[in-house]
Amino acid sequence: ARSQNMPKENIERAIKRGTGESKDGSVFEQVFYEGYAPHGVALMIECFTENRNRTVAEVRHVLT
Repeated sequence: ARSQNMPKENIERAIKRGTGESKDGSVFEQVFYEGYAPHGVALMIECFTENRNRTVAEVRHVLT
């Protein structure tokens, strides 16, 4: 991020959010999804998210 001239404040805020130190109260949780890829390949997908609904929608979109 620094090599792309991203402001230091943005980098620090992203790190705090990812480690759970954010002031906005968002809490990340670990969730698992199972699905099938083309040709019947079984998948186990591990996600870290603060919004299960958005994540499941994105996973479904990717697998269809």
